[in-house]
Amino acid sequence: MSHITYIEEKNGRMPLHFLDAAYINGYFWVSALEWNGYYKVNLETGKAEFLGTFENADLMADKLFHQVLAYKEFVFFIPWFSNYLVKLNIQNLETIYYKLPDSMFVEMAKFRVAAIYEKKIFMFPHLSDNICIFDIEKEAFSCDKEWSKEFLKSESFNVKDRFVRGCRINEQIYLANFSGNFIMKYNLNNYQYETIIFPEDEKKIVDIVAFSDDKLIILTWTGNVRSYDIRTGSINLIYKYRGKVEFPYRHVVLYQDRILLIPAFEKNIVSVDKEKENILSYPDEWEMQYINVGIESIFNRYYKKGNRIILYPCLGNMILKIDVSKNMITGVKVVGGNNINLHSLFNLVDNENSIYRNSSNIKGTRIWNEVSKIEN
Repeated sequence: MSHITYIEEKNGRMPLHFLDAAYINGYFWVSALEWNGYYKVNLETGKAEFLGTFENADLMADKLFHQVLAYKEFVFFIPWFSNYLVKLNIQNLETIYYKLPDSMFVEMAKFRVAAIYEKKIFMFPHLSDNICIFDIEKEAFSCDKEWSKEFLKSESFNVKDRFVRGCRINEQIYLANFSGNFIMKYNLNNYQYETIIFPEDEKKIVDIVAFSDDKLIILTWTGNVRSYDIRTGSINLIYKYRGKVEFPYRHVVLYQDRILLIPAFEKNIVSVDKEKENILSYPDEWEMQYINVGIESIFNRYYKKGNRIILYPCLGNMILKIDVSKNMITGVKVVGGNNINLHSLFNLVDNENSIYRNSSNIKGTRIWNEVSKIEN
């Protein structure tokens, strides 16, 4: 039995997974996690429409982009393992590819955190020492490497796994990281920075959100949640994780007087208020269904819409919608041209290697047409 046949018999056809999305007028604009393709997905029905494959990448290239940002009538795909920043016009579906500066090519994994500020895209490194800044109007890159001098002074900071999440308050962005027990404060106007140290037993900071203009909520690798007062510098423990799972939660989400803890390796989503903890039940049809491409958590990023928290299908088979006011989760399966019959696809790739190798030139059109026939 081939590896692909085993995956297919064990997991069925692969649903579309994505790490992040730009939400515009009822649709998510996304990049596929496990293969090369970009789509728009109806949030309410889960219907996915395949829009095309990215140039300059093989058909089965995975983890090409980590974040998707909306700007006017465009969405920007922020490169993770790709060497290109991609701009998609959502009105006419035209794409423009911006090759990253050559200094970025040393590292395979590029960026996991990005933010748009004053007509610029700030991209913060996963592995390198370059903060990459893209001027949207001038269509030009610049890099800031000054921050790394301070960052690398301490041996505890000298780890290659850089920034994983960011939280912007006005011109300041606060960056969580897997390198150590600190966050970095970075000024988007003058590029000045400083590090904020947390208790040593916290190891790593995995998520960061704004409670107000002067207070941050921090989720650590240990599963604890702390508050940080920007004015006074005080750090307080507001939730203590008592389980035994290492790296239990990936995200902390704020809603009125409660917090939601979204799993990395814990089993359940937890809602915490002043009185108690509530474990939220998944929909009956929700299950893990994925190809292992080295993603470190069950969920990755989310979208807040009113009293709903929308969890992207990172490794699961559904978009999950948490009604926080009711502590209830519903789900919608992503359906349509996104579901790839892996065995059939790989047979096509094996039979037409030249198409696979040159898919960046013809955008994989022939293979995708064949897959579409199989699926429909």
